[in-house]
Amino acid sequence: MPYIRLLRLQDQYIQLGASFAAGFAAGINDPWVLWWAIAATFLSITAFIVNELTDRGDVDRYSWNTIHVREALDMRVVAVLFLLFSFFGLVLAWNIGLLWWALASYIIGVLYSLKPIRLKARFGWDIAAQLAVWWLLPVLAVWWKAAFIPTGWPMLLSTAPLFWSIFYPYVLSDFVADQKGGLRGTHIVLGMRRSLLFGLLLGVVAILLYVVFAVWTLMPWTLILVVIEVYVIGKYLAWLRMPSIASQTSSMQQTVRIVKPATQLLAPLIFFLWWFL
Repeated sequence: MPYIRLLRLQDQYIQLGASFAAGFAAGINDPWVLWWAIAATFLSITAFIVNELTDRGDVDRYSWNTIHVREALDMRVVAVLFLLFSFFGLVLAWNIGLLWWALASYIIGVLYSLKPIRLKARFGWDIAAQLAVWWLLPVLAVWWKAAFIPTGWPMLLSTAPLFWSIFYPYVLSDFVADQKGGLRGTHIVLGMRRSLLFGLLLGVVAILLYVVFAVWTLMPWTLILVVIEVYVIGKYLAWLRMPSIASQTSSMQQTVRIVKPATQLLAPLIFFLWWFL
């Protein structure tokens, strides 16, 4: 059903994992963390709805990814879905005292795709917006309420580049589609080679910071992310040696099919650690 696919439920795991990870690190397993995770997910769904509707007019016409909704949609149904998820996401956040954090996530998430601002098409802003909505804000909201930010910031400093280095190939795999669609995001402005070097550098820096700040002592599950990062760093080196963008993006698409399920499994693992430990 296209309206279910429009919600991109299979992609609603990053902010879930981030929220539970923040609670685990802060030693907080109160129910409000779960409600925050649900609120953040509802607001993430609204961002994906806007993204799907906007991208189908340009970049999705060239995308390799079959996840995108290409069927005709009744915009009245879409509007109802958008309003419902917006309303319940913000109300849930308000009810647990995190409305302003939710509003920030909501606005950035919508503006990520909404024209004419469309942050995903702007150099630097595309990366900042994704990191904010799917990692930084979900984590910081929990830590702010738990008064844990002064303790946890080194962990956040190291996991942010780790997170982005792992997920940057998702963006790069659509390089040709974004280029044909006229987007001017960071990866398009830098070009493929410099984007690969950027992702590689982020990965190396992230691992160094991870060791310096001993992140595993607060978030032991991140050791799995480090293993994934080492694998992705190897892929960055391999992509740099490939002769064409076509061969690079084809390989990236295969990597996404491996890395994405592995990272998806982390969300229930982190939930288990948060709830039971």
